[in-house]
Amino acid sequence: KNCKVVNLKNKFLTPNALGYRDVNLNIAYQLPDGRKHICEVQLHLQGIIDVKETTHVHYEAIRAAIPQFISGVTPEISDEIQAFVIDQLQCSQTDFIVDSLVEKIGGVFLNAR
Repeated sequence: KNCKVVNLKNKFLTPNALGYRDVNLNIAYQLPDGRKHICEVQLHLQGIIDVKETTHVHYEAIRAAIPQFISGVTPEISDEIQAFVIDQLQCSQTDFIVDSLVEKIGGVFLNAR
């Protein structure tokens, strides 16, 4: 009765470059003296929490490095850069695996996506 949702972010609709997603609710609570207190409630899936614990350090490193290389970058552009970096890292990993397979079989390896 004394609570009202004042903001909702459903990041399941727009996960970040690493696939992280959650739901954040900002809730205003009316205190007995009439003042309002705003709190955040985060809703997560256990599997995402498990992965976040091991990958968050990489996310923070990428996020901290971007402004050092590009001055005045906006959060939106930073998100695009993060997505690009993650994509390049994933492509590099795939290239490494394909190169390793070519070396092991001593010839041509066809990779179709």
